[in-house]
Amino acid sequence: MAVSTSTSPTKKWIRRIVVASLLILVFFTICNFYVNAYSGKFLYDVPSQIPSNPYGIILGTSKNFNKEDRNTFYQNRINAAFILYKMKKIKKIILSGTSEKYYSEPKTIRKDLITLGIPDSALILDTLGIHTLQ
Repeated sequence: MAVSTSTSPTKKWIRRIVVASLLILVFFTICNFYVNAYSGKFLYDVPSQIPSNPYGIILGTSKNFNKEDRNTFYQNRINAAFILYKMKKIKKIILSGTSEKYYSEPKTIRKDLITLGIPDSALILDTLGIHTLQ
């Protein structure tokens, strides 16, 4: 009785899929390490270490998750912009986000920053942002 040394077509495809998956995993791991190594010099934990810039930007997000829960991402963005403006790290703030018939992220952000004491003349509205990748 002869023993067949060939593998079935199904096993070949499984092997190809496993190899392709591993190559993709290695590729994304290398990309992740590269981005982390390169971007580290642009990340700051202490506002006083941030270099001065003519503009800052707040990417839009909703103020609340729902009627009861505040969006902490929104509040953190407002607080960071306020601190950087008061420290004179930024001169103007671009407020970007979606603007629909009954709700505008940039206008909501603007209202909250003005309430904190940032003058309207320092705020630039970008109401054409539909999503972050745009």
